[in-house]
Amino acid sequence: TSRLTQFQLRVLGSSAAALLIIAMLSFAFRRGSNDQKPDNNTADTTPVIKEEVRHEDTPPDGKDTSQQPPAGSKATEYHALVKGSFQHQATAIEEDGLPFWLSGEPTMLKSQRRYPLVIVLHQLRKDAKTDALPGPQEMTKAWTVQPGMQKTFPCFVVQPYLGKNVNWQTARQQLDATLLGLFESLPIDRNRVYLFGYGNGGKAAFEALVRRPNWYAASVIVSSYSPVSQLKGKLKSPVWMWIGSQDKATNARGRVPKLKKALKATGLDVRLTVVPEVGFNCQNTAATSQEVRKWLFAQRRPPKATEEKNSVGRSKQPGQQPQRKSDENTTD
Repeated sequence: TSRLTQFQLRVLGSSAAALLIIAMLSFAFRRGSNDQKPDNNTADTTPVIKEEVRHEDTPPDGKDTSQQPPAGSKATEYHALVKGSFQHQATAIEEDGLPFWLSGEPTMLKSQRRYPLVIVLHQLRKDAKTDALPGPQEMTKAWTVQPGMQKTFPCFVVQPYLGKNVNWQTARQQLDATLLGLFESLPIDRNRVYLFGYGNGGKAAFEALVRRPNWYAASVIVSSYSPVSQLKGKLKSPVWMWIGSQDKATNARGRVPKLKKALKATGLDVRLTVVPEVGFNCQNTAATSQEVRKWLFAQRRPPKATEEKNSVGRSKQPGQQPQRKSDENTTD
């Protein structure tokens, strides 16, 4: 009996130990399972990785170098002229181009934005020759020097000029080459390229609109005229014409209002402003008009403007052109 009792005690002891081990394992398993369940009363301390958010104009390193041309490239010559005031390029940068005056703010080169270009074509004048120092005319400087102009309407402004024994009719290819150089070298918005032509330069602007209809978003043409037959059905962008009421040469036999009527009949957005008590020289009135600026900078290239290859093989892109109301001094 004593031996049996000792045996039973050993068996019971072993069973108890086994049960204790099983209980401990079960407890450990349940605890591990509970640790995997989220505790709604405990703050989540897992670090949150936030996705970097940048404005479209901001490059990854925070420094915008997208508009900087490669060192030694032709574009560096154009960039060197962008100093916040008109700079003179006395010799053409393009092999078949024209000399010019150029103005633009240096900050434009540090942004990924693209900016409008205003092209001013001058009337034939003595100081536009290469043997005398030319200067940007008042109608050209008006786009940059007036208070708040570059803040309200930031843009590049270029005034190409003619050399000796050259006129706008014989310099068509040179004008195109000059503009292409600007397009390719500066951050210019190709959907917002504008012409401002005065006198013979206005006639050159009309010819440019016919020759390159997909290049320009709109034009302001002052004291100038071209025959209806040369323009009707060939223009794609809005035109705002200006003449002085005393300009009998430009408006001989009332031909400017007739031109406006003929172009408007084709569905073109065309305007005409007659400046009272002024003759041929009304260019500064047009250039300093706030209504002209609001209207001009609101225009975009026509939506049907297709990519085109020009004579030197550079492609163009389509744009858009919203319509705008005229002011009270303008006839629709």
